[in-house]
Amino acid sequence: MIEKGEVVGTEGKLAFVKFIRTSACGNCTACGMTKEQKDVVVQVWNNKDVKKGDMVEVEIETKKVMVSSAIAYIFPLAMLVVGAVVGYALGNAGLLGMKADILGGIFGIGFTLIAYLIIRALEPMFKERLKSTYKIAD
Repeated sequence: MIEKGEVVGTEGKLAFVKFIRTSACGNCTACGMTKEQKDVVVQVWNNKDVKKGDMVEVEIETKKVMVSSAIAYIFPLAMLVVGAVVGYALGNAGLLGMKADILGGIFGIGFTLIAYLIIRALEPMFKERLKSTYKIAD
């Protein structure tokens, strides 16, 4: 996907490009823009030696963005389901002396919190991998 934006600053080999939501933008949120935002600034590798004020076309590697979205949204949801199933199974087995429904809820919430802690701990690695998501198009 290619989007047009304005360079609002540079720092070393990085350019900061501001995108403004257009009608063609849709709701994919690939650039990190939420539905409420009208613009977003992203870091782009300055491979074309652009300067502040330049208009550039930026290529967005959608696959990386989609994988990141899956990690951020699907992993915690999966952990919620796994936690609920484990808690329910332990409750039915009578191992912890509580009702299965209550244990399912507690374990579901607990596993979801663990998922968010894992994501938070791995955030620096994800940021490093996403640096190459945006590049100035040829």
